[in-house]
Amino acid sequence: MIKHDIHLAKDNIKTALFYLHKCISEARRDNDRIVMFITGYGSKGNTHKIRTSVIEELEELIKKNSIKCYILGSDILELNEKYINFLKFMKNPIPNEMKSNNSSGVIYIKV
Repeated sequence: MIKHDIHLAKDNIKTALFYLHKCISEARRDNDRIVMFITGYGSKGNTHKIRTSVIEELEELIKKNSIKCYILGSDILELNEKYINFLKFMKNPIPNEMKSNNSSGVIYIKV
């Protein structure tokens, strides 16, 4: 799993989107099909703008077939539509690391 934490680095939107694309490219290159992208959940520090921009970019990447899907960490343990959709693209069960990092400030991306 490729991991990147933009929350601690206090990156801006432009930098966050740069790292998002970089991580997705690295995951493809390394044949590692999951990216763990930590944005923070936005309660303070303006990270909600970054998180929102990242999610909007992920929606565009899905439309372009550049990624398969994504899920917020907080949706990992819920039996909802997002979780079921994410499971469709997984060849193996959800890794324990994903289950234990189930914050809404974490986004898992299936490439």
